[in-house]
Amino acid sequence: MKKYYGLCLALSLATLLLAGCPEMDSGNVVYVNTAQISNPHDGTTWQTAYRTIQEGIDAAEALMSGGAEYEVWVKKGVYSEYITLFDGAKVFGNFDGTETTSDDWDKPNFNNFASNPSDYTVLRPGYSTGYHIVTGAGDTTLTGFVIRNGNAYYTSSISNNQNTGGAFL
Repeated sequence: MKKYYGLCLALSLATLLLAGCPEMDSGNVVYVNTAQISNPHDGTTWQTAYRTIQEGIDAAEALMSGGAEYEVWVKKGVYSEYITLFDGAKVFGNFDGTETTSDDWDKPNFNNFASNPSDYTVLRPGYSTGYHIVTGAGDTTLTGFVIRNGNAYYTSSISNNQNTGGAFL
C-alpha cells in the first residue's frame, strides 16, 4: 500500500477557498483563540474566546438552532486539531484578535507563507491516524486557513480516505 501525505496542500487549497472571498457579517460571532488562557471560554469576545476551532464550530451550530446565523472568527496561530463543519458553517481565519467588525479583517495573502508562517491561521494536527483535517458539509465557508499534514492512503479499493488528505469537502 502506498501512503501519500498532503504535507503542503495549504497554498493550493487556500487559493481555492479565497478565490471568491465571501462577505462577512459581524453581527453574530463566535471567537476562537488557541492562546487564550483566562476563563471563561464562552466565545463571546476575543478575551473569552474558545481555545479550539471545533469548540467554536459546535457553539455556532448550537446558537444557529435558534434561527440566527453565526460566524466563527479564528485568531492567527497553530491549531492542532481536526475539524468537522456543519451545513451552513461560516469559519474565517487569519484574525489578529482585535477586530470588532468584518471591515477590520484583512483578507490573508498567502504569497509569503513559506517565509513567515506565524502570520497565518494554520490547521496542523501532526501525524496521526486521521485522514482529513477538515471534513465539510453542504453550503459551508472555510477561508483564511493554511491546512497542513493531512494524509490519504491509496489502495486498490475505492475509498474517500484515499483522496484529499487536507480536506474532504
